[in-house]
Amino acid sequence: MDEERLVKTIAKYRNYRFIQVLRQTMLILFPVILIGAFSWTLSNCIFNSDSLVGRLINLNKWFSQSWFLRTILNDIYTVTTGFLTLYATAISADITTKLYNHRNLYAPIFAAVSYLLIFHHSVRGNQQVIEMQYYTAFWFIIGVLFGYGVGLIFAKFGSKKDLRKHVRRYDLLDAIRENSKAMVITLLIALFLHVVFAGIRTANLDTRAYQAITSFFNQHSNYWLAMLMALITTLTGWLGFPGSLIFNNAVFNNESLINLNHVLQNKSYVNLPYPFTPSGFFNAFATIGGVGCTLALIISILIVSHSRGEQRIVMWSTLPAIFNANLPLMLGIPIIFNPIFIIPILVTPLLNMFLGSVTIGLGLLPPLVYPVPAGTPGLLTPLIASGGNWLGILITIVLLVIDVLIYIPFVKIAERVEWQVLLESEQEHE
Repeated sequence: MDEERLVKTIAKYRNYRFIQVLRQTMLILFPVILIGAFSWTLSNCIFNSDSLVGRLINLNKWFSQSWFLRTILNDIYTVTTGFLTLYATAISADITTKLYNHRNLYAPIFAAVSYLLIFHHSVRGNQQVIEMQYYTAFWFIIGVLFGYGVGLIFAKFGSKKDLRKHVRRYDLLDAIRENSKAMVITLLIALFLHVVFAGIRTANLDTRAYQAITSFFNQHSNYWLAMLMALITTLTGWLGFPGSLIFNNAVFNNESLINLNHVLQNKSYVNLPYPFTPSGFFNAFATIGGVGCTLALIISILIVSHSRGEQRIVMWSTLPAIFNANLPLMLGIPIIFNPIFIIPILVTPLLNMFLGSVTIGLGLLPPLVYPVPAGTPGLLTPLIASGGNWLGILITIVLLVIDVLIYIPFVKIAERVEWQVLLESEQEHE
């Protein structure tokens, strides 16, 4: 497929209504997630006495009350990123009704209420249980999908009257009556899902599924397992489940400790028990700027993009991305469900890990066995994990340059797609 045809195909993909809803939802939520990302970065990477920065500046000595500031920052993070999926549900429903020319005030309200109903239970010892992970950014795409579905229901069965323009009492009462069918359908679907999920929890099926997954990933690490974890983590991020997969890492932590003890006792890396642990291999090479090595995407956009909007987004997203928090970039560019960036976001981490393993195999860089403080920028991880070997930072810079060269052609295609979408939009309005 030639480039011109590819651009037109992706532009056509952008016109699908769900994709329009998804992209608008992400852009609307960008400032929310940006605030959350800055709060997380400041709390975990700057004002954390155990972080790299905190140790370098001896934070406890001159700011002993940093815990109080961290508490406030964590609260900000919770009410932004911690409820991102719930916000996405409401916004997605509102945009959907607007897209179908039936904007309805009750659609976002009942989308949020219904989504809350699905995961709020009084099971397992008659205690009220709210599964908070289903409201965080990790389930973002589920919230958008659910909101889109609710929006379709209200567009088809709800009132055609926009309450933003009709606020008199009898208008509101008429709107409630006219929306009652859509309200009931939405709540019945949510109630059904509520009961299904309650049954799953009561039978402990969720726990069993989690144990089955972790039992696979928590086997003793090896080269191909680390590669597989990188592929799955990156792919799920692109699919709208941003952030590294969370697995029980007791096995990996034990392996890292065994490696460190081996080096300290033998003063040698020879016969290292676990040379490719995820903490010393995946984290060092596959997350430069976050999942998908997106620091390279930031640099690529700053180099070749002519879009002031994209450049502003990447400038605002740079500080969190330096500390591997790239969620603002995932939503702002966006990367999620963007077919243009699926190749570079999957290829760069795997290529980095392969090239990193080659440098270790050739003896240019020792195995990465040393613990890395929390909040360490991705560029510095190999340097610290190698025990301060300066080739670590040099190799990371070389990998970053390679990643930038991979991303640049796709950034150019993305810019051509934007122009194509704009051109088609102007032609439709003529």
